[in-house]
Amino acid sequence: MIEHLTGLENRAYELSELGLWLKGVARTNVNEMRQWVERGEMVLALDGNAVVGAVRSIHRGDGSSWFGALAVDTSVAGQGIARALVNHIEREAANLGSKVMELEVLTTRSGHPHLERLRTWYERLGYIETSRRDLQEVSPEEAPFMAVQIEAVVMHKQLAP
Repeated sequence: MIEHLTGLENRAYELSELGLWLKGVARTNVNEMRQWVERGEMVLALDGNAVVGAVRSIHRGDGSSWFGALAVDTSVAGQGIARALVNHIEREAANLGSKVMELEVLTTRSGHPHLERLRTWYERLGYIETSRRDLQEVSPEEAPFMAVQIEAVVMHKQLAP
């Protein structure tokens, strides 16, 4: 299952972040995915026994939660799976006492067509941009693998109790 999840994430981000990463660099790897799963950070969407979507979610314990690595199998894209995953982790975070959910959307200084659509999609879900930070600040382990200068658009949503 770890290999399947890793492949799902990498395929999703290979398309959506085209041109951002150095050639041949994968978004995640089996070891990283295994750690996320073992820590209970991955939430899965299933169609029968098949994993068709996943998201990484972390409850920080300070009244906030974070999510990222949202991916849906391209064969079922557009069927509301991503929205259902986000709704689920928002409810779960609120039940754990989080008042705010945070995420980052990567972008270039000149913009990136898919990532701009993604940011707009999050805005429709109630997320607002709160800041922009250089990727080196947010994720220094990923910064050396980027093909272009990257900003992280930090977005927050107030969660209902």
